Amino acid sequence: MNSSISSQHSILSSGTSRLQHGADVSVLIPNLHSPDLGRVLAALRVQTLLPREVIVIGQDRYGFAVEDELVRVIATPHPVPPALVLNAALSYAKGAVCCLLDADCEPTPGWLAALMQRINEGYAVVGGGLGFQEQSYWQRCDNIASWACLMANAPAGLRPHLSSGNMAIRRDVLRQVGSHDERFRMAGGEDTELCFRLRWAGYKLFFEPRAVVYNHSDKDTARTTWQHLYRHGTQWHAAAASHQAILPVSYWQHIATRWPAIGVALTPLVALRDICEIYGAQQGLLRQQPETLPGVFWARTGWYIGRVATIVQQPEGWGRR
Repeated sequence: MNSSISSQHSILSSGTSRLQHGADVSVLIPNLHSPDLGRVLAALRVQTLLPREVIVIGQDRYGFAVEDELVRVIATPHPVPPALVLNAALSYAKGAVCCLLDADCEPTPGWLAALMQRINEGYAVVGGGLGFQEQSYWQRCDNIASWACLMANAPAGLRPHLSSGNMAIRRDVLRQVGSHDERFRMAGGEDTELCFRLRWAGYKLFFEPRAVVYNHSDKDTARTTWQHLYRHGTQWHAAAASHQAILPVSYWQHIATRWPAIGVALTPLVALRDICEIYGAQQGLLRQQPETLPGVFWARTGWYIGRVATIVQQPEGWGRR
């Protein structure tokens, strides 16, 4: 870890030559002591299309975020939930387009250019794909289970939701629909709810697989991967509660709502359905990563168990905005 952090500082210090900004874009990075922030910032400096600014907001114990002509740093006095910290970053953003990027998602050189090509074609909301790099088995499984049909080998086109770890949105659209719902107090769910609100307002969510990032997941065991998906599952009810009109209700959801124990028993079947959808829609994924099938199946069971947990004990106060 120490050698990795040291090398990131070296890369950052060597990449501070004068930059020529090419796009009216603010890249917003919520950060909570990410050990990968250095490589993320270094990758942003070598984009084929440079942004107007990069705003890093949160806490950075490693000292990667240093202000210069490209990077603006906003430190928070304590850890802040992603929804709140992103809304704060939006209030500082100057670009006509805001790109949301996780602090552990390293963009490839053509990332911003690919997103902006679709924005310039008329799409107000564009999400990018997740690529593969050298990772452990469970890190790969966590990425596939979390990003699902947003992998870099998936076909371009419309999606029901995107990930705020790799997404571009016109700032005027964010003003219109409202930013992230600050009732989400943990990561996972706030970006899904925003996507549902954008769809409700009539905006199409376009997926551009060429806008690739590499997610340096820290979920490297069966347990942490399952827990990660479980936590996301617990956020689903909150994200979907106000948007039932645009969301299909599955047979499993009907059953789990009435008989939670049966819903748990049926979890392997719905997780298997997810596997068929994820790998069936991305044939390249099945060819390249067939060994991940069992791990992704295991992780998806965690997501459904998390959903059942909130069905049994649904939180109050999640009505229509």
